[in-house]
This record gives sequence, C-alpha cells and structure tokens, in this order.
Amino acid sequence: MIKGAQKKMIVMRTADSLLFEEAHFVLRREAAGEDDDLLTEANRIIGSCSGGREQLRRKRMRARLTSLCFFFGGSAFGGGLVGLLCWIL
Repeated sequence: MIKGAQKKMIVMRTADSLLFEEAHFVLRREAAGEDDDLLTEANRIIGSCSGGREQLRRKRMRARLTSLCFFFGGSAFGGGLVGLLCWIL
C-alpha cells in the first residue's frame, strides 16, 4: 500500500456459497452512502456474478423438462395412431 493512502473496504463472508468463502470490496474515494446502501450494492454485485451456476442448473432442468415433454407427447401421439389404426382395421 502507498504510504499515507487509506482505503475503505467491505468484507463479506458467506457460508452458503460453494465457490467463495469471502468477498472483498474496496470502495472508491468518492463513494458516499450509508452502510446499508453499500451492503445492498455489494449483495447485488455478488448476486449478479454468482448466477452462473444457478443459470446452468436452470438450463439443465429446462432441457430435461423439454425432453420429457417431447417423450410423453410422442408416446401419446404414437399410442393414438396405433389405436386409430386398430379401430379402422
């Protein structure tokens, strides 16, 4: 650190993250605000950065549900087609 320079920092510790133990935010000199505002902004930044894992999980879940819908839809269509052919013949 440069002699005579002082920085303000917020340290956020989390127990529910699989990737991060703590996050350090160094505040700008012109940053003014109450502690609640600063913590809210820090939480927003962390939330927007850590969404990758959650988005991947949602994408996988959506792909599984889509596959199941196509499977059951195809099964219903095939069953209906077989039933129709049996009824006609």
